[in-house]
Amino acid sequence: LKNEEIYNIFDTDKILNRPARANVTDKSGLAGIAHWVNSYLGLKPESALDKRHPGLAGIYEWVKEQYAQGRVTSISDEEMLMQARMHLPEYFKSDFDKLRDHALDLSEKIIERLAADPAVRSMNAERIEPVLEKAVHQHIFIQFIYVTDMSGKKITHNITQPEYKDKYGTFGLHEDFSDRDWFNGALDEGGVFITDFYKSRITGALCITVSAPLLDDDGNSIGVIGADLRFEELARMSEAMV
Repeated sequence: LKNEEIYNIFDTDKILNRPARANVTDKSGLAGIAHWVNSYLGLKPESALDKRHPGLAGIYEWVKEQYAQGRVTSISDEEMLMQARMHLPEYFKSDFDKLRDHALDLSEKIIERLAADPAVRSMNAERIEPVLEKAVHQHIFIQFIYVTDMSGKKITHNITQPEYKDKYGTFGLHEDFSDRDWFNGALDEGGVFITDFYKSRITGALCITVSAPLLDDDGNSIGVIGADLRFEELARMSEAMV
């Protein structure tokens, strides 16, 4: 910062043993993102991240998306830290691994509970959909949730967060998901299956899909339940629970 006193009336060097960090907005540019990360990590000039680092570019793309969607406030340190953990895992490896593992554990518990629900196991859309709607309302990190039959055909209507309703309009009632990893993985493993991270082509968010087979009273597979989860929101929720 050119004049730290203009931005910060407290002596953060003495209080926190680290310099003040400037607020991040879409006007910060890659240099501003680099400054925040280097400041947070306490990296000396000779080991500081260069603004051309691809991880910083990923963070900046996320920042720009926030303002493109109408944001007017600056990015908080908590949000920046979350993005840094995801895009610069080599610098936050232990933190990120713990956060990821806790987030995956939370997602596994949620899908197991839903897969065991009698209404969901009924394979009757009229009984299933209210349960899925309630889950979406309770867990804002659920981007899209659905049930398929054994042929991979979706038997539930599009259940998602309100802001994504229109974006999922292209998915029909009987959309064929039989070639998806989450569908085959759940049936092959006979239990909860979690995909690798991917960028949603619908929302652009970093996501994972978690799925599980639905079983009848004799333990036979009768369908699959799947949910696309926004990892950033899931991780934030998991971190708050730690």
